[in-house]
Amino acid sequence: MTDKPSATILVIAEDYVFRQDVALLLQFEDFATLEAATTEGGLELARSSHPDLIVCSNTPPAVDALRLIQALRADPATQKLPIVTITPKAHGEAYKNAQALGFNEFLTAPFMPDDLLNMVKARLANR
Repeated sequence: MTDKPSATILVIAEDYVFRQDVALLLQFEDFATLEAATTEGGLELARSSHPDLIVCSNTPPAVDALRLIQALRADPATQKLPIVTITPKAHGEAYKNAQALGFNEFLTAPFMPDDLLNMVKARLANR
């Protein structure tokens, strides 16, 4: 690992094990991570810590990705923050809706770790 993380990523997910797994995967790739278990906690960390990217699991009621994206896109300080959302099920319409709402990437669980890492790296390369 390098001395300085390449970027800071906020992981928002209600499920502790899932949140830890995603955070550890990102840390293994030299990213610093912040974690939140709720929409409110995620919004607070996004505004106070200024992460480079957010990975958000859409698991209502604790994490409401729609409310999260609306709040982030309405705030000038966070409106351009890249967001990858992970959802348990998806279809073509859900993907279109996610893009229309302002999510940058959309991943269906279960997923391969490399799929998430590739999305994160691609989004960070475009910042």
